Amino acid sequence: MLMCSGVVTCVCLSTLVACKPSQPSKNQLKTDIPITGAFGFTLGEKLPSELELNDGYCFINNYTDAPPFSTIQLACLPDRTIYTIIGHAYSNSSEVVAALKSKYGPGEFYHTTNINAYNWTNGDGRLNADKFGKYMDCIHVTYSSQSLQKRSFDELEKTSHATVTNLAPKL
Repeated sequence: MLMCSGVVTCVCLSTLVACKPSQPSKNQLKTDIPITGAFGFTLGEKLPSELELNDGYCFINNYTDAPPFSTIQLACLPDRTIYTIIGHAYSNSSEVVAALKSKYGPGEFYHTTNINAYNWTNGDGRLNADKFGKYMDCIHVTYSSQSLQKRSFDELEKTSHATVTNLAPKL
């Protein structure tokens, strides 16, 4: 049985909120391979009931089914629909990127301070690989449904607005 932990919920929530989906750039390469999920989970399907969900996230630590990935993070809507699947690996990032390129094609490469990243899209599916290689060999591979992710952000925005509206008279 897989166990989930919500230890890093705040960090990952802020990461997902900061990574609000954007429109693909005009030169973004599309892949012919559908981007539907990974690590035994499918975007748009319900999180299995035996997995615990904490504040919309499920963390599977000590994951052994897809080395070098050791932690899997699932982001879900309130009804447990999976909209984002993230695999975290702390070694072999170059091999992971090579495997993704082999499967999905060259993708769109971009570089920011300390991060090399690749993007692929196919319909509603989006795949992003962020390689943090300057100080450590680490990669985060994110599979997401853009429409379900937008729905999640819309629901979060409504909730946040209601919280601020209820708090304002007390300030």
